[in-house]
Amino acid sequence: MKKFKSIRLLIPAIFLLITPAFAQRTTTAKVDIVQKLNGEKMEGKVIRVTDNEVTFVYTGETAEYVLNKFNIAKIIHASGRVEVIDQRGMLEAEQPQVQIALPVSPENHHNRLAVLPFTYLRDNRLGSDVIGMKAQVDTYDYLAKNAKGYTILDPRTSNAMLSRAGVAREQLGTLTMKEIADVLGVEYIMDGIVSQNKFKQTTSTSVSSDTGPSRQTDAAQTYTMAVTLHIYTDRNASVFNQTRTALFPTTDGDYISPLEYLLKRTPQIKK
Repeated sequence: MKKFKSIRLLIPAIFLLITPAFAQRTTTAKVDIVQKLNGEKMEGKVIRVTDNEVTFVYTGETAEYVLNKFNIAKIIHASGRVEVIDQRGMLEAEQPQVQIALPVSPENHHNRLAVLPFTYLRDNRLGSDVIGMKAQVDTYDYLAKNAKGYTILDPRTSNAMLSRAGVAREQLGTLTMKEIADVLGVEYIMDGIVSQNKFKQTTSTSVSSDTGPSRQTDAAQTYTMAVTLHIYTDRNASVFNQTRTALFPTTDGDYISPLEYLLKRTPQIKK
């Protein structure tokens, strides 16, 4: 009986000694780290790596996330092996870094919106980027004043974040709206097209009699102006897609009237 009593006392003591050691090994377990081009680090387990995608699970979760390799700089495996995915991320890491705010996590995208630079078409050909960026700023200004309850990312910030993520303007068309939204940390992405097409030339004749009868004829080219506006969610869903042509031709390429007409009818403004 004394022998069994000693064993019963010994078992709890052994258990108390083993538990802290086991807990220590658990808390110090190494994880895989996925480092994205925008600087974000994801810690957990890399399930598989294919030619174009990386399947990843966060520590303590079971949901699998499929990441596009285009947005990944490198993977630091739990074994210590470093797998470089995109050399741009490595080169940027070697340069002095300017401290910027990282994109918010996907769950915090709610009611956040970013406006991309517009495409400017003149007579159905790509025109100046300056007009497209001006339309981006004009759209932001209108939304910032009128889109109540939304956080609108200013163009300078959104353009800088895309640049830091390695996304050039000409590459925007190669990404899904979800990928762009994840880089910018927004729920909605807005972009558009400004189209300017020749309409006809107008002439006007003036008569002056200050120094005797004279006649002067002036010619001016007029244009039709149209704006197309798209809005997408961070789940790649299109929630707005309309085009508006200005009622009257213009000589100065003014697009504000059709732009504001569309903005007033977007889900962010329409009551």
